[in-house]
Amino acid sequence: MKTKGVIYYNRRKKCVIRLIVSIMTIRRHYSGPITLFLEGPGFDELAFDLKNEFDVDVIYDANPDTTTYVRAVEVCMKAPYDINLWMDADTIILGDFSEFFEKGENHDIAIAHFAGWSSNGGQISRRIKRYEGLVPNNYISEALDYGPAINCGVYAFPKNSRILPEWLEVAKKGEKISMFIPDEVAMQVLLPQYDVAILPLKYNVSV
Repeated sequence: MKTKGVIYYNRRKKCVIRLIVSIMTIRRHYSGPITLFLEGPGFDELAFDLKNEFDVDVIYDANPDTTTYVRAVEVCMKAPYDINLWMDADTIILGDFSEFFEKGENHDIAIAHFAGWSSNGGQISRRIKRYEGLVPNNYISEALDYGPAINCGVYAFPKNSRILPEWLEVAKKGEKISMFIPDEVAMQVLLPQYDVAILPLKYNVSV
């Protein structure tokens, strides 16, 4: 039987309170495995409390030579489950999300359409075009024509998904030119090149 679980990532202490609130809300709707990747000193008490209060497993993993956004992709490449569901530390969970596991098992990635935004809208298209010259030309045109825009706050993927190596490569290229949220823009650029399940807006609502 394939293992399925949720993964979180936290670096330093800025988002710890949000992380705890997120885990509190997820446990109202989900009793399965959760793994938290922690990076930074001084987290032993937090790790102990999360294990005892919410049954969260903790993995200490660090790479100080890259940004938090690119670290997120590196963490995905170390994800412990056969089917993994990434949750941002500032995510509030309001209901059942098992559809992510179902779609993530049979696609390279399952990710939600974000807030009704479009890939050819003004803001998203400008972000995509920043990758011009860094990826094949067809990637840009196909990404602009793709349709739904996404947000990398919640997504599911199988362990060793085909998209992960190129996602990390492209995100690092964005990082080198100080691109805004390079992991998310890289994902937007790569969507047409892979087998992607786009989930409904209800799974990624902007406040």
